[in-house]
Amino acid sequence: MTPPTSALNLLYSLLKKLGETTATGQLVLTAQNKRWYFFFYQGKLAHATTQTHRVRRWYRALRKHDHSWTSTESDTFQREPWEYSVLLQEYQQQKLHFSKAKEILKTIFLEILFSLSQAQDITHKWIQGWFIEKYGQPEFTFERAELKPLFKEVKALSEQWHSLNFFPSLSNQGILLQTPPLCSASSQSLLSLQPLLNGKRTFWDIVVKTKQSPAVFTRTLFYYLQQELIQFKSVPDLPNPTVTKGRKLPQKKRRPLVIFVDDSANICHETEKHLTQLGYDCICIQDSTQALPILLQHKPDLILLDLVMPVVNGYELCTHLRRVPRFKSIPVVLMTGNKSIIDRIRAKQVGATEIMVKPTEKALLAQAVNKYLRPSNSTNQAVPVLQYSLT
Repeated sequence: MTPPTSALNLLYSLLKKLGETTATGQLVLTAQNKRWYFFFYQGKLAHATTQTHRVRRWYRALRKHDHSWTSTESDTFQREPWEYSVLLQEYQQQKLHFSKAKEILKTIFLEILFSLSQAQDITHKWIQGWFIEKYGQPEFTFERAELKPLFKEVKALSEQWHSLNFFPSLSNQGILLQTPPLCSASSQSLLSLQPLLNGKRTFWDIVVKTKQSPAVFTRTLFYYLQQELIQFKSVPDLPNPTVTKGRKLPQKKRRPLVIFVDDSANICHETEKHLTQLGYDCICIQDSTQALPILLQHKPDLILLDLVMPVVNGYELCTHLRRVPRFKSIPVVLMTGNKSIIDRIRAKQVGATEIMVKPTEKALLAQAVNKYLRPSNSTNQAVPVLQYSLT
């Protein structure tokens, strides 16, 4: 196992470089098909997230800092990352002091940094812009100096796990305590722990519930592993609060839904803004690897796919969509910076309804989308497109 220093050192050096700028955007780190997202506002870190146990991590951080929150019908969930949007909204509504919000964020950071700590062969990419440019609060960000103690804590914890041959991925596994031998002197105390270590709680869940430090509970965990009394089990994430209780979109009335997949935060933000103004609902997805499950949660009337995206490009995603019965009759439009005859041929092969040059202006976007839909403020009915013809 590679010593857990290089990944954290890389991130810390990138924090320094970005701190010398006023850049606002996303830093995306990638390793072995895993991604870590770090959001910056005016050169300072604002938020971080990964898709693994994203909702569990959110509720843990709230519970640790005794902050109650209930999901409500709100347009907050249309802005990614939604966790940061919620905290920002709670602060603006004077339901949460910014100091507690920052403690919640630091709890999230600790888990994100730990999951990154032993990653190898990391690549990084900067994506300019995200929604915060419109709603930003400087007090909701972190100087590199504020994060230094957190990096030290994570590095120490990661080195502890490294010395015990633990992988960070185990921290997201359920911990199950086996039934101890009845003749064991400690069997009674172990039995009292079984309701806690029931296979449904992860390392991080137990740390928060017992209010122990991660380092202390790691020693406890290692002891039980040596006694062969512990098993790890896969546990799912909690239900996403943005789509619970049958909510498909935060809306007052049914409007045509456009789902747009593009890895550019700037383009997502502008497209969402324009489509909303035009009378449509819009969900923007920046990670194409997460697009299919999100699309399955909703019933889009039109799907727009960027052609060039990392890991899963527009052609590949369109191919997957056309294999799903519910998406066979939904128009899927591929969008590219430069349309060529080869692109048109390949788009037809994967079942795309159309391929077009990305409309950058609101009027051109309206013209493109209105070919297939009509906004809710229009008296015309939406026109379903059942035949796939490339124009």
